Amino acid sequence: MQKIYLVRHGETALNQQFRYQGRQDVPLNETGRSQAMLISARLNNEEIEAIYSSPLLRTRETALLIAARHGVTPYYENGLVEIDFGDWEGTAYTELSEEQRLNAERWFINPERVHIPGGEYFLSFKNRVLDSYAGILRNNGGNLVIVTHAGVIRVIVAAILAIPAANLAGLSLAPSSLTILVYDDWGNGYLELFNETCHLR
Repeated sequence: MQKIYLVRHGETALNQQFRYQGRQDVPLNETGRSQAMLISARLNNEEIEAIYSSPLLRTRETALLIAARHGVTPYYENGLVEIDFGDWEGTAYTELSEEQRLNAERWFINPERVHIPGGEYFLSFKNRVLDSYAGILRNNGGNLVIVTHAGVIRVIVAAILAIPAANLAGLSLAPSSLTILVYDDWGNGYLELFNETCHLR
């Protein structure tokens, strides 16, 4: 039996302002650092073989706080980076033009067929995430922590549960939330916990 602890990074200023974050390399804010310490404490007694993280600053900061309690050094995986939101990056939905808002709504409904202007195609994003995740599982047989982004976690969970891309927007993930996947001895994956935030209260 193998457990994968999927951790969304702590809060940033862009999260607080409800802006598209994507590839923006922003640090955790004060709340985010407190959240990262709390999820680090939540995982303190778990047996962890390795910690993997997106290389963006907000995930690195979260991963390092978790890693310090387990005496390991995080591995940074480019495949775990959030989708590139292109022209929307750093912008709040309310700041988009009417045309951009319509395009954003179409993208959330059907991300496989609607392209983010100047951004990453959803299928390219999905494929790189799942390829990276599969590689991590191949190289590790023990329990793992993966610190990454909301979009990445949605893609991984959707693959386990066969959720269509059109329904991904319905998977809500809070900053510093914990999602747990369990794999049996035959490699079958199960969702044990989703978007837990009890440690933040």
